[in-house]
Amino acid sequence: LLSILSKSSTNIGKVLSKCGLYDFSEVDYGYSKFFENTLHSFSFEKSHFYESVFTKMKFVNCNFINTVFENAKLENVLFINCTFNNSIWKHSKMKDISFGEEYNDFGNNTYFQNTTWAKVQMNSCAFYNSVFTDNIFSRVTILNSRFFSTDFSNSAIDEFTKGYNNEFEDCIGLPYEF
Repeated sequence: LLSILSKSSTNIGKVLSKCGLYDFSEVDYGYSKFFENTLHSFSFEKSHFYESVFTKMKFVNCNFINTVFENAKLENVLFINCTFNNSIWKHSKMKDISFGEEYNDFGNNTYFQNTTWAKVQMNSCAFYNSVFTDNIFSRVTILNSRFFSTDFSNSAIDEFTKGYNNEFEDCIGLPYEF
């Protein structure tokens, strides 16, 4: 039912926040809209967000392990202490996204281990205390973005990836402006 509802114009973020459940794994959220809401401790493991739109959202302690963001559009979204291990980002556009907070407590990280980034456009994004170990970047465009205390160990650039006007501070591995 949730998969069918996500194809309508309904604000799925609002629906999920009111239903009293927290595990929404293995759901097809294709064409869904998430806007102007906060979701705490939700699991979206093995879900698919094809052509989904996220606007003015906040996700705290959420699980996006093995999740696919394909042709998704994210703008003005905050992810705090979320996990995206083994996720796939394809043809997505991200603008004004923050993964973590600039001044946070230890243990408040965003995990992207074994994640694939293909033809993704990032503009004005911030990654704080993020772990990108064993990632693959393929034809990714990264503009005006910030990476602080980020671990890129064992990550690789598979095909041409370009970055302009980015900031890297206390990073391990990859950068050199990609």
